[in-house]
Amino acid sequence: MPTTINGIGTHYYGKRDLQTNLGTCENCRQAVNLQSYTTRLWGVFVFIPIIPLGRKRILDYCPQCTQHRAIALKEWERLEQETLRDIMQRAQAEPDNPDVNLQMIGALATFGRQQEARQYAAMVRQKFADNASVQLELGGWYETRGQSDDGHACMTRALELEPDNLAARRAVGLLRVEQGRLDEARELLSFMESPGPDHEPGVLILLANAYREAGRSDAAMRLYELVIGMNPALARDRTLRKQVRACERSLGRVESSLPRGPGILRRAAIPVGVAVVVLAALFLLNLWFVHHQPMYVVNGLEVPIRVVIDGEDHGQVPSGGRCHVTVREGPHQAVVRYPDGREEAIAFAIENSLWQRFQRKSAFVLNPSGAANLLWQEVVYRADPREGDGSVCILFGDTFCALRDIDYPFKDPPDEIDIGSSTSVTKRTIELFNGDPHDAIGLLSLDASNHDLLRYLEHRLRLTPDDREFLLTYARVATMAGQAERCRLFLEAGFDRQPISVEWHRYYQSLNELNSGSVDLVARYDRLVRENPEDVAALYLRGRIEPDAKRAIEYFDRVVALDPDYAYAHHAKAYSSLVRGRFDEARPLSETACRLDPENPSFLENRRKILLGLKEYATLENEIKKMLASEPLDIELQAELLTVLIAAGKTTQARRAHEAYARAVEAAMPDDPHALALRSQIELELRLGNTATARDLNARSPHPPFGDSVEIAFSLELNEMTDAEALLVKHPLREYPLHDLWFSIAWAQKGDDAKVRQYYESAVAKFKKRTPGYVALARLLEKGEAPTIDELHTVALDHSDMLNVLVALAERFPDRRAAYLEEAERINLPGPFPYHFLKRSIDRKEPRPLP
Repeated sequence: MPTTINGIGTHYYGKRDLQTNLGTCENCRQAVNLQSYTTRLWGVFVFIPIIPLGRKRILDYCPQCTQHRAIALKEWERLEQETLRDIMQRAQAEPDNPDVNLQMIGALATFGRQQEARQYAAMVRQKFADNASVQLELGGWYETRGQSDDGHACMTRALELEPDNLAARRAVGLLRVEQGRLDEARELLSFMESPGPDHEPGVLILLANAYREAGRSDAAMRLYELVIGMNPALARDRTLRKQVRACERSLGRVESSLPRGPGILRRAAIPVGVAVVVLAALFLLNLWFVHHQPMYVVNGLEVPIRVVIDGEDHGQVPSGGRCHVTVREGPHQAVVRYPDGREEAIAFAIENSLWQRFQRKSAFVLNPSGAANLLWQEVVYRADPREGDGSVCILFGDTFCALRDIDYPFKDPPDEIDIGSSTSVTKRTIELFNGDPHDAIGLLSLDASNHDLLRYLEHRLRLTPDDREFLLTYARVATMAGQAERCRLFLEAGFDRQPISVEWHRYYQSLNELNSGSVDLVARYDRLVRENPEDVAALYLRGRIEPDAKRAIEYFDRVVALDPDYAYAHHAKAYSSLVRGRFDEARPLSETACRLDPENPSFLENRRKILLGLKEYATLENEIKKMLASEPLDIELQAELLTVLIAAGKTTQARRAHEAYARAVEAAMPDDPHALALRSQIELELRLGNTATARDLNARSPHPPFGDSVEIAFSLELNEMTDAEALLVKHPLREYPLHDLWFSIAWAQKGDDAKVRQYYESAVAKFKKRTPGYVALARLLEKGEAPTIDELHTVALDHSDMLNVLVALAERFPDRRAAYLEEAERINLPGPFPYHFLKRSIDRKEPRPLP
């Protein structure tokens, strides 16, 4: 379940395909309108949704306690398609089978097709009008949907068809109690008054209470006495005793018919012999506890496992399941066997103090590969429940753990307990976290360093190295926390993993650009290609870090020749064309990549950049509005819409789009905990070039949507160079040469040639210490003469680097200024920083007068 702590965690945004139905919440047991809908889970940092963690289908969301179940949307759609296909085929093959028809209604309702379910239920109700079992089932189904009239009619029809049907008599009897027709109810429920499996004391007590509340205490008393006579243990129930005493008082009885409770006083003297027996019993009990310690084996892997402990086979544990075993205290050796023949050895020890042994509140958990997430929960019981009581956290990564003071191991805690005279009682539970592993992020202990979050992400990536969402989250969080080198080293450890994970290597290569360039990536990927000469992934990755732009394209062409449907190669060629401003050439390549991998966020982002370059504003506007209709609170989509509208000159429509977004946020989250409306306004002002207004809005917020990382951008846009230089000293990426290029450009805008040279030369020096592509760029930049556009295009640069280099060169070499700025203007795509910052230099066509 998404959780945000100190502005960091996860949160749902957007709500579509909303379905509501009256039901009982599995958690708080209240009758509410449960909601099911499609949404997107985001990772939020400082209350900003920055990391998309996938689309989810939320099931049975309770507006009272907010508990719900979540499933990946793709998995939900797969289940929907398979389940409905199978049940429809059965319904066509067996149209007169009542069970199949009832299953069809349940399947349609489960997958949100409420209108179809109601229509189908009406058809089944008419078709099986003379089938009591069907009418009874339909009555219960209608009741859960809040259609009481239809439910009552079906139940009554079932009783008419089969007057001796006990289930029908029970259902209609309870209905008569609800309607106040108590004598009819008693007649219908009379079969419960005899001993046997049909005896239900709870229903009879309900009827007795109804008699008492209706002022018919004599009838109520006869039922109370009947129930207690058949169930003597109920005479000790406090609630029932109070009800019986109230009934007796209304009848004027002085003496109660209830048996007396046990006496309080006991003899104080305990014979010595009894003490000896007790001590002996304690000794034997201690010995038994030593040899009978409960342990739980959990399986968070995607395959079943077989567990052998000390040579004893304890059977198979299914994926997502657990089993209970009994072991003695002391050291043990477990062997976990996987379906592919692999084995994992786990050494562990069961240890207890004498107190822990007798307390029986230790939970020992064997967790092969540390794959299962464990949900630890503290539950506080009090007469006046308070918001914020209790806590939860995720335990992960350990193959064995000994958890102490666990009151309810792998079982749900009770809804209520007797707290006696205490103001509160605290209980603890441990259970499997069966939600999506991405959802667990919000339950981690988070701080400024994000140590636990990074450790969790590393753990999940060891288990699922191809998980694109975890890779994106890991790289972003590590970089924002100043832990980019830790992230790079972690990814480096998986360099030789087979099969090759392209996304893993893409992030590894990108993070190497942020460090000093000490790793010889070209040599490493040359070796990877030699060892995997026909592997398109190896060839693509080698081309991706090739410093020579022409040779890089040759690598991508080789990939396409081997596999024409390899999406990454088409994407890489499209990106290369984008960097050179050849948007017409880039578009079909990008469209191919998106067709082959329509969910890849890098491909989709690249395509939108290309359409911006082609000024296809109407196409982009329609696409983004369509996506926003499904996810109206998606702030990233909102920012893109503002970009497109302002680029198209639709300033008024952009302001209206912001106002509409703010209204949507207000309707969905009146308190706007993540400052989404404010973020939208700031995004609007930034794209309009109103940087001072945007910074002021950001500073006034109690939770600024934009943190310290954008303060440099604000200062550069406003030419506040003293502040910008002070911020650069503290920036975690201060050694990245792109910052020096920005400062060189900014000082040129202020007319300080000494500072221009200082930062330009600093950028060149930093480029020389980095990747081969940057080294090749440095050679061009440090020449005494201005490099040509064609020379720049020989170096494989990314879009941002090429754009900033062009503007910096324009400020450095006045004679070539026009050519550089013409190229820069073509690839300076509308958006937030540095669009307006660079545009200020681009719009100043004439060089500054020499000092």
